[in-house]
Amino acid sequence: MNAAAIELFHEWGSIQSLKCRVCLAELGLDWVSRRVDLSAFGNLQPDYLAINPLGLVPALRYGGVVVTESSRINEWLNEAAG
Repeated sequence: MNAAAIELFHEWGSIQSLKCRVCLAELGLDWVSRRVDLSAFGNLQPDYLAINPLGLVPALRYGGVVVTESSRINEWLNEAAG
């Protein structure tokens, strides 16, 4: 993967987000945390809905690519890091 930052939009208490954080750690990839505060409905704010129109966490952004849903994110990370 090139120098563009991997951004993970996540919530610390979300099991689905945890799956992605574990995958990132196992692959040894650097990433930027973009916490989405679910208790404050951050997932329903226009700036987050522009990233994931379903308003669900996690979402990953790398360059111009946005991937949603934890299993798809992990598959994408494994292929991209391959």
